[in-house]
This record gives sequence, C-alpha cells and structure tokens, in this order.
Amino acid sequence: MRLAAEISTSGFHELRKAERSEVSMGAGLRRPGAKKVRVDLLDISTDGFRMESFDTLPIESHVWLTLPGLEAQCARVAWRRGDEVGCEFAAPLHPAVLERAIAAARIN
Repeated sequence: MRLAAEISTSGFHELRKAERSEVSMGAGLRRPGAKKVRVDLLDISTDGFRMESFDTLPIESHVWLTLPGLEAQCARVAWRRGDEVGCEFAAPLHPAVLERAIAAARIN
C-alpha cells in the first residue's frame, strides 16, 4: 500500500479567515451562568480574538465578550495554549464595529 502526504509549511496565522490586529486592551468575559471577569485581549479580528486568561475555559465552550462601547458578543473557545486562549465569534463583527472597539480601547 502506498500513502501520499503533503506537509504544509504555512504558519497557523496564514490559515486565518481574517487579519488580526495586535492590541493590548481589557475586555469583559462571561461564561454562561458565571460573573463577568476582566481579560486582556492580545489580538482581535472580525472573526475572533486571542486573550490571556487564567480561567480554565474548556475548548468548544461558549463565552460572551464585552468590548468597550459594544454589547456582548458570543464566541466559541477554539484553542488553548497555557494562559492564551483563542476564540471565534459566533457572528463576525462588521469591520467598522471592530475599528470602533479598537479606537475606544485606545482612548481608555
């Protein structure tokens, strides 16, 4: 039996759906049935975000992220490496909404 395989040399970041902006901003995060906690966002895009969290968030669980000046956005925990967590928004943010949230964080 003969197997064929291809090794990808592209990085993880090249596989993303949307360009992420590096940020350093606080946001609110709430799991269903829990109180909101503050987290630090490391990057964000229209499709998701990466944050630092010391809370144990199971992969595939859902969270609500509150960005400055915006209503809470539902997201799914996609991966976790140590204290870094990557999440995907349930519904992508409009680019103008994302820019407004980043601008609001720069003011605060």
